[in-house]
Amino acid sequence: MTEGGASAGQTAPGGSSGAPTGQGPVPEEDAAVLDLETLSREELEALQAEVAAAIATLERQRKAQAQAELARRARELGFTLRELTGTSALAPWELRYANPANVNQTWCGRGRKPRWFEKAMAAGRTPEDMLI
Repeated sequence: MTEGGASAGQTAPGGSSGAPTGQGPVPEEDAAVLDLETLSREELEALQAEVAAAIATLERQRKAQAQAELARRARELGFTLRELTGTSALAPWELRYANPANVNQTWCGRGRKPRWFEKAMAAGRTPEDMLI
């Protein structure tokens, strides 16, 4: 770290990295200082997997909230969401799972399990952790 500032990969004093996040500043007591340059490749990959999983969880939560809001509004109008959209709950080949470490790798849940799915299960993840 340089005098009065943060080196690459570190959070500046006060919990702000200087990059806008759209979420406002992180409260100082919640800010974590992490020097990425001191982490091994394995630690960085584990961190990357954690971040990908956290993002996937956040997106699932946002999607569920949006669906609940749409269903509530449809009920207010005297319909079900299915009636308005003309879709079933789950199309036969709809993608259901995403690799937490690489969300571009997906699986519909049919056929042979992909290696990334089996590795994640062996590492302690559940299928629900990987739902899209």
